[in-house]
Amino acid sequence: MKFRIGILAIALMAYLGIANNAHAALTLYLADGTNSITCVDNTVGCDTLIGLTGALQNTSTLGIWSIVNNLGVSKPIFPATLPQMDDSFSVTSSGAGTITIVLADDGFTPNGSAFNFSIGGTIGPGTGGTVTSSYFISTSPQSISNSGGVITIGGSPQTLGTLGPFSGTGSYGANGSGTKTPSNPYTLIEKVVITHTAAGLTSGDSNVVNTPEPTSLALLGSSLLGIATLLRKKLHRT
Repeated sequence: MKFRIGILAIALMAYLGIANNAHAALTLYLADGTNSITCVDNTVGCDTLIGLTGALQNTSTLGIWSIVNNLGVSKPIFPATLPQMDDSFSVTSSGAGTITIVLADDGFTPNGSAFNFSIGGTIGPGTGGTVTSSYFISTSPQSISNSGGVITIGGSPQTLGTLGPFSGTGSYGANGSGTKTPSNPYTLIEKVVITHTAAGLTSGDSNVVNTPEPTSLALLGSSLLGIATLLRKKLHRT
């Protein structure tokens, strides 16, 4: 559901022409223990959504792993009143191995100290796979290194929580919450570790959000209602 909301937000901002062209620090890190890929939002050659700041889509190959699709969504796609990131992934392997996927963005303004996070997806048959997700906040700007197949999260990260490991075949998923007082500004980080013992496919969607206080939530609802009204007017004129 949250992923669908992210996709609708991307389409809405593209249609209304309000995507922010300012520099974004949304970054995807991939590592398999030997090889590393780092992709920054709006970078030609690794992001297939050039010009849409806050949405980073990547398809690539990393050793035995094929990233069929990885879509990361952050601000300004999600409004400033709702600090949030969402990462949708689909990966296949030609054998046994482990891949780590980290999505990070900085420059968030704290919205209280409560955070909610979730993951859900499917582990393909025959993979003997496991999935574990972890969520962090850190000081800005983000301080993450990715070299030699190893991702290191710096910047004094604070762990919000961990979900998993999930195993078996078929659907998996869970929700969690944590309380931390972030710096201003701060960095949001999602980390997903996928392990296969044989070839196959694993997919999922991971989300973390700095939960609004009641007043902020009301303001967010009003702003989304205003955007929806504007969209209806634009559609009516066409």
